[in-house]
Amino acid sequence: MSNSIKKIWEKGQKLSLKPLQGGSLEISLFQLKTIYRLAWFASDGADPIVRLSSPGEKISIKWKKIDARSHSLPDATIVGHSSSSLKWQALRNVEDISALLVDLQEGSELELITIDDDHPVACQRYSGIVKDKIWTITDTYPEMTQDFLQKAVQFSQQAEKDSSIEVDDPEQAAQIVKAASLEFEGTHMKVVQKGNKISAEIQGEFDQGIFIMMAAHAFYVLLGDGPWDFSEIQAENEESAREVEIMNENLMQAFQNKPITSQPQGKAIWKGKKYQFLQSNIRKLEYILEEDIAIVDQEMSELGLEPLGDILCDKFTSVIMRVYVGAPETGIYGCILASTDGTFATEFYSSFANNTSLTTTTHPLAEDLERKGIFRNASKNFETAKVYAEHKASLKEKRFASPRRTEKDLVEFAQTVDEFLTRQHSR
Repeated sequence: MSNSIKKIWEKGQKLSLKPLQGGSLEISLFQLKTIYRLAWFASDGADPIVRLSSPGEKISIKWKKIDARSHSLPDATIVGHSSSSLKWQALRNVEDISALLVDLQEGSELELITIDDDHPVACQRYSGIVKDKIWTITDTYPEMTQDFLQKAVQFSQQAEKDSSIEVDDPEQAAQIVKAASLEFEGTHMKVVQKGNKISAEIQGEFDQGIFIMMAAHAFYVLLGDGPWDFSEIQAENEESAREVEIMNENLMQAFQNKPITSQPQGKAIWKGKKYQFLQSNIRKLEYILEEDIAIVDQEMSELGLEPLGDILCDKFTSVIMRVYVGAPETGIYGCILASTDGTFATEFYSSFANNTSLTTTTHPLAEDLERKGIFRNASKNFETAKVYAEHKASLKEKRFASPRRTEKDLVEFAQTVDEFLTRQHSR
């Protein structure tokens, strides 16, 4: 048993299951992610595993198809993935496990266990029997009522498919808007309130990923009267928001009398059907220091990547990209993105022959657009080497073929970005 899965299993056994008060709760077997999200709302670092116990033959599901690891106990099978620091990865992992449960034998026992060492409120257990593709939850940790769990599940389902949350109490609505607005301060994200309905936007358009992040704040307020104590989580969020607010204030103070209206532009290096790419110079931005560039260049060099140059796209002139490339066989480009508003991100990018791509980024809102072949990991690390390691690890997943070779050519990179943007903005 891998160390991370063993740790979750051992700690999970210390959480005493209690019968669900007021009766059991039925939920589709394929909505395992809906239940996991209850822990994810408390902490996106909550690591999940699943325990399966079959009444008959040994469980023979092929977990390797989803890069999961299974371990046999005398009376059960434990399934999980290696721990990940990527914001959305655990949600994807649980969804993948859920899809394979279609082959689960009738009458099997299914249990979801989640553990987060730093946030006890995200340590949870849900257990019950599977019949006719329905999971009947009979026992939980912490102890709770059937009515409360039903309310929590409905909220989780709403966060995934709806575009707004309706709050009856205006004071609660204001509390949610305030907390979420603090988190989104200094970004292109915005919480929108229309009457009792609350939604979330990015650059004026609704975004489901941002909405789910905003929904976590609503979850703390609307379900904070049950078995979960979210006060510590809320205090952490407020402290983090204050730190960001101070950083933004310092940044704005540095910008005083030095307005930035657009990125410095140079000659065109590539023109596609919709996008044109121009040479630029990241050092011309007021808040970029020469020593900052030297540090990133050194970190990339230690990973085997060298700088290609700085470019921008004519449709997104507020963002400049400093590009790095490794050995052709690695199939990995590195990039730092700097915006005129002071936001900054580190990314690694690989594309594949089947017109799909993988990005690992420090931008917190990255999410998959699977229909368009776009896969994105939001890393919670800010160390360049760790983000790079996460990208390399993701490339080994079986859903990805070998990446295309990279070239030490800025035009080649511009063509790669052009292809990506065309897919991203296609209908």
